[in-house]
Amino acid sequence: FRHMFWRTQTKLKGPTPANGIGPIFLIAQKTLADSNINIYRNRLGHKGQRLSVMVKKAMSEFDAISNYGKLASEKEIHEYKAKYAELSEEIRKFRFSKMMTQKLFDSFGIGDYTVFYETIDKHYQENNRIYNEIQTINIWCDKAASELDILLDENHYFTFSELNLFQQHNTCEIESFKKLFSASSSCISNPKAAELYKFVVDMEGQRTKHNKLFESAQLVKYEDYFDNILSYSLDKQQRDAIVCLEDNTLVISCAGSGKTSTIIGKVWAGKRIEQKVEFG
Repeated sequence: FRHMFWRTQTKLKGPTPANGIGPIFLIAQKTLADSNINIYRNRLGHKGQRLSVMVKKAMSEFDAISNYGKLASEKEIHEYKAKYAELSEEIRKFRFSKMMTQKLFDSFGIGDYTVFYETIDKHYQENNRIYNEIQTINIWCDKAASELDILLDENHYFTFSELNLFQQHNTCEIESFKKLFSASSSCISNPKAAELYKFVVDMEGQRTKHNKLFESAQLVKYEDYFDNILSYSLDKQQRDAIVCLEDNTLVISCAGSGKTSTIIGKVWAGKRIEQKVEFG
């Protein structure tokens, strides 16, 4: 190779260097070196892409073994770790290959797998914990839905104290349920979960909406009574005060404006339409 280029450069004008190596040979030598670098970089690229495919397969397999909808066993995790130990080590060595840069390594999206592999036990234990928590929530949904069926019955006024009691008895479950449902609703199999979630994220709003419907129904149901409670019919404000069965109802009025008739109506209505709910 060297001799060939020496002969070629003898045709050029000017003296031949003493060592026989002319400019054409130096250019060819640099071109060859650049070519070798490109070949090596291409090999790095192919290997990185191959490892990327393997990592995706490994993560997909782990997700099938351990997820919020399945309880993973120690045997399954042990077999998984044995199967992919070589992949984790290969990625670690690949990171420190010659001419490897952080930017090039990151472009393959495989760097996190070595960290994941070292903490597999933590991941699967957390998934198992959440799985067990979801099973508990599925059972709780039935209990909570039964309580709310009473509290939100069309013939029941849902008081503030009842809501407060419901929250006190279900504080931990409510917080856990909201977090799990928003993150992984598909794993919560209870058919009542979706409606229950709508309630727990806006309990006061749902209570107010229910009570307005209740009050409207009672105004229609007892319209004849309100029209004839005394020698005159009650006005709208008096009727609203009567059918509002909240724990405390503040009525402000001046002398002779109908406080007594409102109180009479309140006592009468309270005996007919109020019902208490007790939680076990």
